[in-house]
Amino acid sequence: MLSYNKLARSEVLKMKERLANLGYKVWIDVEQITAGGSTLEAMSKAIEESSLVLIFFSEAYKNSTNCRAEAEYVFEQRRPFLPVQVQPKYVPNGWLGILLGTRYRYCLTKADRYDLEVSSLLLKVQELITGVQQPSLDVIDGPLIESTVEPLLASAPPEKAVNLECVSWTTQQVAEWLGTSDLSNFVKCDRKMNGEMLAELALLSQYHKDTFYSMIGQMQGVDIFDFLRFSCAAKKLC
Repeated sequence: MLSYNKLARSEVLKMKERLANLGYKVWIDVEQITAGGSTLEAMSKAIEESSLVLIFFSEAYKNSTNCRAEAEYVFEQRRPFLPVQVQPKYVPNGWLGILLGTRYRYCLTKADRYDLEVSSLLLKVQELITGVQQPSLDVIDGPLIESTVEPLLASAPPEKAVNLECVSWTTQQVAEWLGTSDLSNFVKCDRKMNGEMLAELALLSQYHKDTFYSMIGQMQGVDIFDFLRFSCAAKKLC
C-alpha cells in the first residue's frame, strides 16, 4: 500500500510501476475508485487488506485532514510501514513526527542518491514481503501510519563480530578478500579496513540492512550492485 498526498502523485505512480514490474499486486485510487462509488469503503478495504505500507510524506501530507483521518484507521488496523520522503529538507513534526519516530526514512529528493534510495527501498520491501503467499502493495491517496506490530520477518539473532573468522585478518587479507569477491570498489574506498572492521560491516549487512545501506551509501564510487555483492559474500563470513 502506497500512501500519499496528491502533490506527490507523479512520484508515487513511478513507484507503482516499479512494484508492478517486480510482480507485486498494486492497488491505486485513480484506477480502482469509480465515479459514484464509496470512497471511504474502498479506502478502508485497501487499508484492511494491505500487507505493507509505504508512506510518501511531506508537509502537504501532514497538513491534510483526510490524510490524518485515514492515518487513525491505519493505526487501528496496525499496518507495518516504510517512510519515504518526497519533499526536500522537510522535517516532519506534530502527529506525523511522532508517527515516523526514528525509523529510517528513504529519501527521494536528492538526485545523486535517488537510484540508491529506490533500490534500497525495493530490497526492504522484498525482505518484508517474502513469505507472503500473494504479495500485495495497495496504493491510496492519503496517510498511513506506523504499525506497532512486529516486522513480518524477524531477523535472526546477530552473531558477535569477535566470533567471525575474519576478525583477525590484516588489512592486506581484507583487501584480497574484497578483490576475489569482485568488490574492487570497496578496496578503493576502504584501504585501511582491517578484519575487525570487516566483521562489523558483515554483520550489519545481514542483520541491520537499513544501517548498512545508509552507512556505505556515503562511499564514493560504490553502487547498489556492489552492496548486493558484498551482502552475498558476507553471508559466507557470518
